[in-house]
Amino acid sequence: MNFRSLGFVSTFFGPFTIAFPWGPGSCNSPDPFGPAHAVGSPGLSGTLDDGDFIVTVAGEKLTLNGPNRFAPGEYPIKLEAGCAEEFKGFLVRLSSDEVADTTGLLTSSQMNVEDSLVSCGDMLVGSLSHLDNAPKQAITGTINWPLVTDNIRLDVSVVVSNNALDGSVYYISNFELETTNAKGKKKGKSDKSTKCSKSSKSGKKRRLAGSVDRRSGVRGL
Repeated sequence: MNFRSLGFVSTFFGPFTIAFPWGPGSCNSPDPFGPAHAVGSPGLSGTLDDGDFIVTVAGEKLTLNGPNRFAPGEYPIKLEAGCAEEFKGFLVRLSSDEVADTTGLLTSSQMNVEDSLVSCGDMLVGSLSHLDNAPKQAITGTINWPLVTDNIRLDVSVVVSNNALDGSVYYISNFELETTNAKGKKKGKSDKSTKCSKSSKSGKKRRLAGSVDRRSGVRGL
């Protein structure tokens, strides 16, 4: 593995790709969806926060007001639904202009998580992705950066649905991370447990269901 400095990216990629039930259709950046994925409206529904999805590293919630700073090392990473409905598809993409190969820096031992997506491997990019379209509350993995760097990107995509009945609903966030040995380093927000009411979940479901294009004969998530 060729390190010059280290960085991370989790994004969604490709203007002509689709999320299949067995995995993402590509590892392009910065948007893996595009018109081919949008079988119905509303399509891109905003950031992960807009969908009530949460990404944590070492128990710290990542924010878009980065950089999110951590010391070099190995940490657990988690994507969870929070107060949102369950998700079906996802892609976490790790990359850096200063690291030639990040494929070994993002891994998972979870049975329903793929940590070696072929299209990402061809680009020497670390990734986590779905293996099926079963509903998911959370997925976990491990992110590892051994060197100090100020160029870390972690772009994360979540697919709630992509079918004729529910339409195409997905969210994307691009996080900036930084590794530093400085004392008093800033981290993301603490991952405090979120209390969710039934009304908050059902309300989101009603809003999404009421805004989709219900076309038939389309296979998706």
